[in-house]
Formats: sequence, structure tokens, C-alpha cells
Amino acid sequence: MKTKDKEFIIGLAERFYEFSLTSRRDKKKMIAAQKRIIDTILSNPSSTVFVAEQKNEEPIGFIHVTKMIDYFTGEPQGYISNLAICHGMERKGVSSLLIQEAEEWSKNQGFEQIVLNVF
Repeated sequence: MKTKDKEFIIGLAERFYEFSLTSRRDKKKMIAAQKRIIDTILSNPSSTVFVAEQKNEEPIGFIHVTKMIDYFTGEPQGYISNLAICHGMERKGVSSLLIQEAEEWSKNQGFEQIVLNVF
């Protein structure tokens, strides 16, 4: 990951607060918390962040994938914790490509499955 990617990820993570589900929460506190979370995930050796770029190396999306223990089986699995795409890049296959990267990472870790929560 490039040095500039961290600021891109922090900025794009603000998309997580565009939904009415989180409108009752303080946006400034949520953004500050997201910055702390990003610092944590970027320094976690058992997780990876993939950044999608256009041909001109402009970042347009990211996905964070990490190891998680399955609640039911106790087996390790891949877990997609964050996925965000820039405005205007939706429905262009960016998310699909990032998910493919996460699936490949998960397979390379020896996990039999990869999961995510959606709201």
C-alpha cells in the first residue's frame, strides 16, 4: 500500500456515515473513531487493505479483509470489515474486483470461506 493511501482510506471512510442508520450519532466522533480504526487495521499483521486505482493511479475504492473465527465452527475464516467506493465509481465493477482480491487473499491464508456483514 502506498503512503498516500491512508489519507484516501480515511477520507473515503466518511461514506460510512452518509446513511440515515447512523444519523443519530455525532459525525465528528464517528470520523475520529474511524481514523483510530484505520490506524489499527493498517498496523494489524493478520489483515490486509487493497486499494483499487484507475489507470492513472488515482485511488477509487478500498477493501479491508482480516482473519476472523467463525462463531459456530470455531474455524478461522476471512472477514471483509470495510468496503467503500468513491462517488461516481459505483456500478462499474470496482467492488467486484476488490471482493475478488479479498477472496484470493482468504484462499492464500488457507481459509475455506470469507464472510461480511451488510447493513
